[in-house]
Amino acid sequence: MSLSAQQYLAGSILPGYDIEEVIFEGDPTLIYRARRIEDGAAVVLKCLASELPALELSASLKHEFEIAKRFDSSNIISIHGMEMYQNLPVLVLEDFGGESLYRLNKKRNFGLEEVLSLGVQIAQGLSEIHSKNIIHKDISLGNLVYNPDTKILKIIDFGISSSLTREQASIAQLDVVEASLPYISPEQTGRMNRSIDYRSDYYSMGAALYELLTGQYLYDVNTAIEWFHCHIAKQPPSLGVGDGIPGRGKVGPVPLELASHHAAGLGEEMCLLDPGWKNARMLRQVAI
Repeated sequence: MSLSAQQYLAGSILPGYDIEEVIFEGDPTLIYRARRIEDGAAVVLKCLASELPALELSASLKHEFEIAKRFDSSNIISIHGMEMYQNLPVLVLEDFGGESLYRLNKKRNFGLEEVLSLGVQIAQGLSEIHSKNIIHKDISLGNLVYNPDTKILKIIDFGISSSLTREQASIAQLDVVEASLPYISPEQTGRMNRSIDYRSDYYSMGAALYELLTGQYLYDVNTAIEWFHCHIAKQPPSLGVGDGIPGRGKVGPVPLELASHHAAGLGEEMCLLDPGWKNARMLRQVAI
Protein backbone atom coordinates (compact mmCIF):
# COMPACT_ATOMS: atom_id res chain seq x y z
CA MET A 1 0.00 0.00 0.00
CA SER A 2 1.36 3.43 -0.88
CA LEU A 3 2.14 6.04 1.74
CA SER A 4 -0.79 8.17 0.58
CA ALA A 5 -3.19 5.26 1.04
CA GLN A 6 -1.85 4.61 4.54
CA GLN A 7 -2.22 8.27 5.42
CA TYR A 8 -5.78 8.37 4.17
CA LEU A 9 -6.70 5.25 6.15
CA ALA A 10 -5.04 6.57 9.29
CA GLY A 11 -7.43 9.49 9.28
CA SER A 12 -10.17 10.41 6.88
CA ILE A 13 -9.78 11.22 3.22
CA LEU A 14 -12.93 13.29 3.39
CA PRO A 15 -14.62 14.88 6.41
CA GLY A 16 -17.98 13.24 7.08
CA TYR A 17 -16.94 9.77 5.88
CA ASP A 18 -15.36 6.82 7.67
CA ILE A 19 -12.95 4.83 5.50
CA GLU A 20 -13.42 1.07 5.84
CA GLU A 21 -11.07 -0.44 3.25
CA VAL A 22 -9.11 0.14 0.08
CA ILE A 23 -10.89 -1.43 -2.90
CA PHE A 24 -8.38 -0.40 -5.56
CA GLU A 25 -5.01 1.27 -5.45
CA GLY A 26 -3.46 2.22 -8.75
CA ASP A 27 -2.35 5.03 -10.98
CA PRO A 28 -3.95 7.52 -11.11
CA THR A 29 -6.79 6.67 -8.71
CA LEU A 30 -7.53 5.23 -5.29
CA ILE A 31 -10.93 3.74 -4.49
CA TYR A 32 -12.23 3.22 -0.96
CA ARG A 33 -15.24 1.57 0.60
CA ALA A 34 -16.58 4.00 3.20
CA ARG A 35 -19.59 4.94 5.28
CA ARG A 36 -21.22 8.36 5.33
CA ILE A 37 -21.39 9.49 8.95
CA GLU A 38 -24.52 11.61 8.53
CA ASP A 39 -26.86 8.75 7.60
CA GLY A 40 -24.72 5.60 7.77
CA ALA A 41 -25.01 5.01 4.02
CA ALA A 42 -22.46 2.68 2.43
CA VAL A 43 -20.58 4.49 -0.33
CA VAL A 44 -17.51 4.20 -2.52
CA LEU A 45 -15.03 7.09 -2.70
CA LYS A 46 -12.85 7.60 -5.77
CA CYS A 47 -9.97 10.05 -5.56
CA LEU A 48 -6.59 10.76 -7.09
CA ALA A 49 -3.67 8.64 -5.91
CA SER A 50 -1.13 11.43 -6.10
CA GLU A 51 -1.12 14.44 -3.83
CA LEU A 52 0.37 16.47 -6.67
CA PRO A 53 -1.76 15.38 -9.63
CA ALA A 54 -1.50 16.86 -13.05
CA LEU A 55 -4.33 19.18 -13.96
CA GLU A 56 -5.71 16.71 -16.50
CA LEU A 57 -6.16 14.04 -13.79
CA SER A 58 -8.46 16.28 -11.79
CA ALA A 59 -10.25 17.16 -15.01
CA SER A 60 -10.75 13.45 -15.73
CA LEU A 61 -12.58 12.89 -12.42
CA LYS A 62 -14.73 15.97 -13.00
CA HIS A 63 -15.48 14.70 -16.51
CA GLU A 64 -16.48 11.30 -15.09
CA PHE A 65 -18.85 13.02 -12.66
CA GLU A 66 -20.51 15.07 -15.41
CA ILE A 67 -21.05 11.95 -17.54
CA ALA A 68 -22.17 9.58 -14.77
CA LYS A 69 -24.73 11.94 -13.25
CA ARG A 70 -26.78 11.74 -16.47
CA PHE A 71 -27.82 8.16 -15.78
CA ASP A 72 -30.52 6.56 -13.69
CA SER A 73 -30.17 2.88 -14.56
CA SER A 74 -30.06 -0.36 -12.61
CA ASN A 75 -27.02 -1.43 -14.65
CA ILE A 76 -24.95 1.76 -14.33
CA ILE A 77 -23.28 2.84 -11.12
CA SER A 78 -25.10 5.70 -9.38
CA ILE A 79 -23.10 8.74 -8.42
CA HIS A 80 -24.19 10.59 -5.27
CA GLY A 81 -22.03 13.64 -5.79
CA MET A 82 -18.57 15.15 -6.01
CA GLU A 83 -16.85 16.57 -2.97
CA MET A 84 -13.73 18.72 -2.91
CA TYR A 85 -10.99 17.91 -0.41
CA GLN A 86 -7.84 20.06 -0.34
CA ASN A 87 -8.87 21.43 -3.73
CA LEU A 88 -9.00 17.94 -5.25
CA PRO A 89 -12.16 16.18 -6.46
CA VAL A 90 -13.51 13.07 -4.71
CA LEU A 91 -16.36 11.15 -6.33
CA VAL A 92 -19.01 9.66 -4.03
CA LEU A 93 -20.56 6.55 -5.59
CA GLU A 94 -23.12 4.01 -4.48
CA ASP A 95 -21.87 0.83 -2.82
CA PHE A 96 -24.10 -2.10 -3.77
CA GLY A 97 -21.73 -4.72 -2.38
CA GLY A 98 -20.22 -5.63 -5.73
CA GLU A 99 -16.75 -6.62 -6.82
CA SER A 100 -15.12 -6.26 -10.22
CA LEU A 101 -15.48 -9.20 -12.59
CA TYR A 102 -11.71 -9.04 -12.98
CA ARG A 103 -11.26 -10.03 -9.34
CA LEU A 104 -14.16 -12.47 -9.27
CA ASN A 105 -12.86 -14.22 -12.38
CA LYS A 106 -9.63 -15.00 -10.53
CA LYS A 107 -11.56 -16.57 -7.64
CA ARG A 108 -14.20 -18.67 -9.38
CA ASN A 109 -15.52 -19.99 -12.69
CA PHE A 110 -18.55 -18.59 -14.49
CA GLY A 111 -20.96 -20.98 -16.20
CA LEU A 112 -22.63 -20.33 -19.53
CA GLU A 113 -26.02 -19.40 -18.07
CA GLU A 114 -24.48 -16.92 -15.64
CA VAL A 115 -22.31 -15.36 -18.35
CA LEU A 116 -25.35 -14.91 -20.60
CA SER A 117 -27.19 -13.25 -17.73
CA LEU A 118 -24.24 -10.91 -17.25
CA GLY A 119 -24.16 -10.24 -20.97
CA VAL A 120 -27.82 -9.22 -20.90
CA GLN A 121 -27.14 -6.76 -18.08
CA ILE A 122 -24.08 -5.32 -19.83
CA ALA A 123 -26.13 -4.88 -23.02
CA GLN A 124 -28.89 -3.14 -21.08
CA GLY A 125 -26.37 -0.80 -19.47
CA LEU A 126 -24.71 -0.02 -22.79
CA SER A 127 -28.11 0.66 -24.35
CA GLU A 128 -28.75 3.30 -21.67
CA ILE A 129 -25.29 4.80 -22.20
CA HIS A 130 -25.63 4.95 -25.96
CA SER A 131 -29.14 6.42 -25.75
CA LYS A 132 -27.45 9.50 -24.22
CA ASN A 133 -25.05 9.68 -27.20
CA ILE A 134 -22.17 8.56 -25.00
CA ILE A 135 -19.52 5.98 -25.81
CA HIS A 136 -17.96 4.35 -22.75
CA LYS A 137 -14.68 3.37 -24.49
CA ASP A 138 -13.30 1.37 -21.56
CA ILE A 139 -15.51 -1.70 -21.10
CA SER A 140 -13.40 -4.38 -19.40
CA LEU A 141 -13.71 -6.89 -16.58
CA GLY A 142 -12.23 -4.26 -14.29
CA ASN A 143 -15.03 -1.81 -15.08
CA LEU A 144 -17.87 -4.29 -14.67
CA VAL A 145 -18.87 -4.69 -11.02
CA TYR A 146 -21.03 -7.63 -9.96
CA ASN A 147 -22.72 -8.74 -6.76
CA PRO A 148 -23.11 -12.55 -6.96
CA ASP A 149 -25.63 -12.56 -4.10
CA THR A 150 -28.08 -10.13 -5.70
CA LYS A 151 -27.08 -11.04 -9.30
CA ILE A 152 -26.79 -7.32 -10.10
CA LEU A 153 -24.11 -5.99 -12.47
CA LYS A 154 -23.23 -2.34 -12.97
CA ILE A 155 -20.95 -0.54 -15.41
CA ILE A 156 -18.47 1.85 -13.80
CA ASP A 157 -15.73 4.35 -14.73
CA PHE A 158 -16.61 7.00 -17.30
CA GLY A 159 -13.20 8.69 -17.11
CA ILE A 160 -12.47 8.46 -20.84
CA SER A 161 -16.04 8.33 -22.10
CA SER A 162 -17.04 10.57 -24.96
CA SER A 163 -20.33 12.38 -25.48
CA LEU A 164 -19.83 12.34 -29.24
CA THR A 165 -21.74 9.93 -31.45
CA ARG A 166 -18.60 9.29 -33.48
CA GLU A 167 -15.03 10.39 -33.00
CA GLN A 168 -11.79 9.78 -34.85
CA ALA A 169 -9.25 7.89 -32.79
CA SER A 170 -5.77 9.32 -32.49
CA ILE A 171 -2.88 6.91 -32.88
CA ALA A 172 -2.87 4.88 -29.68
CA GLN A 173 0.37 5.15 -27.76
CA LEU A 174 2.30 2.01 -26.91
CA ASP A 175 2.10 2.93 -23.22
CA VAL A 176 -1.70 2.71 -23.26
CA VAL A 177 -3.04 1.40 -19.95
CA GLU A 178 -2.03 -2.27 -19.90
CA ALA A 179 -5.31 -3.45 -18.39
CA SER A 180 -7.25 -2.07 -21.37
CA LEU A 181 -5.24 -3.76 -24.13
CA PRO A 182 -7.20 -7.07 -24.22
CA TYR A 183 -10.49 -5.20 -24.71
CA ILE A 184 -9.93 -2.25 -27.05
CA SER A 185 -11.68 -2.34 -30.40
CA PRO A 186 -9.75 -2.18 -33.68
CA GLU A 187 -10.96 1.39 -34.16
CA GLN A 188 -9.53 2.44 -30.81
CA THR A 189 -5.99 1.56 -31.89
CA GLY A 190 -6.02 4.60 -34.17
CA ARG A 191 -4.51 2.45 -36.91
CA MET A 192 -7.66 2.12 -38.99
CA ASN A 193 -9.42 4.71 -41.08
CA ARG A 194 -12.58 4.38 -39.01
CA SER A 195 -14.29 6.49 -36.41
CA ILE A 196 -15.10 5.21 -32.93
CA ASP A 197 -18.80 4.73 -32.29
CA TYR A 198 -21.06 2.67 -30.03
CA ARG A 199 -19.94 -0.59 -31.71
CA SER A 200 -16.55 -0.27 -30.01
CA ASP A 201 -18.25 -0.87 -26.67
CA TYR A 202 -19.86 -4.05 -27.98
CA TYR A 203 -16.52 -5.34 -29.22
CA SER A 204 -15.08 -4.77 -25.73
CA MET A 205 -18.13 -6.43 -24.19
CA GLY A 206 -17.52 -9.48 -26.39
CA ALA A 207 -13.88 -9.66 -25.31
CA ALA A 208 -14.97 -9.56 -21.66
CA LEU A 209 -17.55 -12.34 -22.12
CA TYR A 210 -14.98 -14.47 -23.95
CA GLU A 211 -12.61 -14.11 -21.00
CA LEU A 212 -15.31 -15.05 -18.49
CA LEU A 213 -16.17 -18.20 -20.46
CA THR A 214 -12.68 -19.38 -21.30
CA GLY A 215 -10.56 -18.02 -18.47
CA GLN A 216 -8.20 -16.49 -21.03
CA TYR A 217 -7.85 -13.37 -23.16
CA LEU A 218 -8.84 -13.27 -26.82
CA TYR A 219 -5.15 -13.60 -27.79
CA ASP A 220 -2.03 -14.91 -26.11
CA VAL A 221 0.24 -11.91 -26.62
CA ASN A 222 2.07 -9.49 -24.37
CA THR A 223 3.12 -6.21 -25.95
CA ALA A 224 0.90 -3.31 -26.95
CA ILE A 225 1.89 -3.53 -30.61
CA GLU A 226 0.99 -7.24 -30.63
CA TRP A 227 -2.42 -6.47 -29.17
CA PHE A 228 -3.05 -3.79 -31.79
CA HIS A 229 -2.16 -6.21 -34.58
CA CYS A 230 -4.36 -9.00 -33.21
CA HIS A 231 -7.41 -6.79 -32.69
CA ILE A 232 -7.11 -5.48 -36.24
CA ALA A 233 -6.00 -8.50 -38.25
CA LYS A 234 -6.67 -11.77 -36.41
CA GLN A 235 -9.64 -13.86 -35.36
CA PRO A 236 -9.78 -15.17 -31.78
CA PRO A 237 -9.81 -18.94 -31.24
CA SER A 238 -13.35 -20.25 -31.53
CA LEU A 239 -15.00 -23.13 -29.71
CA GLY A 240 -17.61 -25.45 -31.17
CA VAL A 241 -20.78 -26.59 -29.46
CA GLY A 242 -19.91 -28.82 -26.53
CA ASP A 243 -16.20 -28.06 -26.56
CA GLY A 244 -14.82 -28.35 -23.07
CA ILE A 245 -12.63 -25.76 -21.41
CA PRO A 246 -10.44 -26.98 -18.54
CA GLY A 247 -12.08 -25.90 -15.31
CA ARG A 248 -14.87 -24.13 -17.20
CA GLY A 249 -17.13 -26.94 -18.42
CA LYS A 250 -18.79 -26.96 -21.83
CA VAL A 251 -19.92 -23.92 -23.73
CA GLY A 252 -21.65 -23.16 -27.00
CA PRO A 253 -20.32 -20.91 -29.74
CA VAL A 254 -22.65 -17.92 -29.48
CA PRO A 255 -20.95 -15.78 -26.80
CA LEU A 256 -17.60 -16.46 -28.47
CA GLU A 257 -19.01 -15.31 -31.78
CA LEU A 258 -19.90 -12.08 -30.01
CA ALA A 259 -16.27 -11.77 -29.01
CA SER A 260 -14.93 -12.20 -32.54
CA HIS A 261 -14.59 -9.51 -35.17
CA HIS A 262 -18.33 -9.90 -35.75
CA ALA A 263 -18.88 -8.23 -32.38
CA ALA A 264 -19.18 -4.77 -33.91
CA GLY A 265 -21.69 -5.99 -36.44
CA LEU A 266 -23.76 -7.81 -33.85
CA GLY A 267 -23.68 -4.71 -31.68
CA GLU A 268 -25.03 -2.70 -34.60
CA GLU A 269 -27.83 -5.21 -35.15
CA MET A 270 -28.70 -5.07 -31.45
CA CYS A 271 -28.88 -1.27 -31.49
CA LEU A 272 -31.07 -1.22 -34.59
CA LEU A 273 -33.71 -2.73 -32.33
CA ASP A 274 -35.53 -0.59 -29.83
CA PRO A 275 -33.21 0.41 -26.95
CA GLY A 276 -33.46 -1.44 -23.66
CA TRP A 277 -35.23 -4.74 -23.23
CA LYS A 278 -35.30 -5.72 -26.89
CA ASN A 279 -31.53 -5.97 -27.27
CA ALA A 280 -31.38 -7.92 -24.03
CA ARG A 281 -34.07 -10.21 -25.39
CA MET A 282 -32.04 -10.70 -28.56
CA LEU A 283 -29.08 -11.90 -26.52
CA ARG A 284 -31.27 -14.52 -24.90
CA GLN A 285 -32.81 -15.61 -28.19
CA VAL A 286 -29.48 -15.89 -29.98
CA ALA A 287 -28.02 -17.81 -27.08
CA ILE A 288 -30.82 -20.34 -27.29
